[in-house]
Amino acid sequence: MSENPSYFSFTFQAILEQAMHGEQEADVPSKFFELFCFAKKGKIPLSINAATLLIRCFGRAKMLDEAVSVYKELDPDSKNTSVVNLLLDYLLCGGNIDRGFKVLDEMLKRDSDVPPNNTTMDIVLSLCERGFGLRK
Repeated sequence: MSENPSYFSFTFQAILEQAMHGEQEADVPSKFFELFCFAKKGKIPLSINAATLLIRCFGRAKMLDEAVSVYKELDPDSKNTSVVNLLLDYLLCGGNIDRGFKVLDEMLKRDSDVPPNNTTMDIVLSLCERGFGLRK
């Protein structure tokens, strides 16, 4: 049987989805990071759904560096505005304004493959309403 990268990608996604059922456990994000590192080491490509699950899990756990790592590992052809918005929201809400604005700058480039949409504007306006995270 020859190795098919998409087969491994979808298998990895299924493992993540199954693990999500135990999400109430406090150590789920760290276990997900171990799984992510295993997939990365094994050169298993991330499906967009697996990347979204990981970014959401890491974002909720305030593991922003890990969320960015997942985004960087995602195949450029798989990236879309929805997943970038998800990352942007966690970065900005998590107080990583500089990194969030770098993501936004990439979205705003004329030739961007992931242009901003209404959700992007809602995320940015929400940050403005909160005073860029400077108010308590």
